[in-house]
Amino acid sequence: MKLSISKRLGLIPICLIILMPVIILVNQIYGNKVGRLTEASRTDSIVFALKAKDMQIAVIEVQQWLFAISVTRGADGYDDGIKKAELHAATFTKHYNSFNQHFSEHNDKNSIVELEKINANFSKFFEKGKDLAKIYIKDGPGAGNMFIAEYLPLAKTLNKSIAKLVHSQARTLDSSMLNIDSAISNGKNINSLITFLILMGIVALTFFISRSITRPIDAITLRIDSIARGDLTQIFDENRTQSCQTMRKCDRTSCPSHTGCSDYKDGACWAIAGSSAVIVHCPRILKGKAGGGIDTCEECEVYQES
Repeated sequence: MKLSISKRLGLIPICLIILMPVIILVNQIYGNKVGRLTEASRTDSIVFALKAKDMQIAVIEVQQWLFAISVTRGADGYDDGIKKAELHAATFTKHYNSFNQHFSEHNDKNSIVELEKINANFSKFFEKGKDLAKIYIKDGPGAGNMFIAEYLPLAKTLNKSIAKLVHSQARTLDSSMLNIDSAISNGKNINSLITFLILMGIVALTFFISRSITRPIDAITLRIDSIARGDLTQIFDENRTQSCQTMRKCDRTSCPSHTGCSDYKDGACWAIAGSSAVIVHCPRILKGKAGGGIDTCEECEVYQES
């Protein structure tokens, strides 16, 4: 279907209106993805990275408070070492339970196995540490120093295993941050690509619409110029895809613009049967505006659409 100039020009803003939701949709998709990743990082990666570090600090605090007894030997005013160690041990246990629940929810069996090893190492470390502290208090530094050789390997094993948990959670946090950066970067790249393609499409559409408008005008201008130079053989093509027969469902077969007419003439209906014709056949023109019709074909939608 051949479109009027106004409709052709209207295609450009229509295309923009149609394509704008594509950009909005892409932004929404990647915005939601970044939101989900950020929320997961906030509630999981960051939280458990901090909890792993707190567990490591709790182990250090337990060890320091139990070792402090080797110096103070539970003297008055310095007899709270074991109680302080127990408070930090409770912190360790609290975070252990959080990790155990977290790994269970994610069905991370390997991490659960490693976590159980850490907890078992901590239990041995803590119980042996309390025994060591009691020996220092009861039997003095000599007996305690002999017993410490059994304690230090337990502390070393626990610190090594808890360090692995800290590093593991730090890597998880790093990975989470990288996923967020990647989602943002991908969103920007796809947005830029879609915007570029839309702009190229609009440029191409504008070019073809301009050509569809200017080429006929250029052709008419050349013919008019030729006529002005004295060439009266020039012929203007008035053929149009729009006609009153198709647009207005006109069934006047006596009209030479109707394909059913025995004297049918191919061309623009306004030039063959309308206000521009030598003999007017169009019933709307014949009625005139006073009779409910129109005075000239310029008022008709067929002419305007063509």
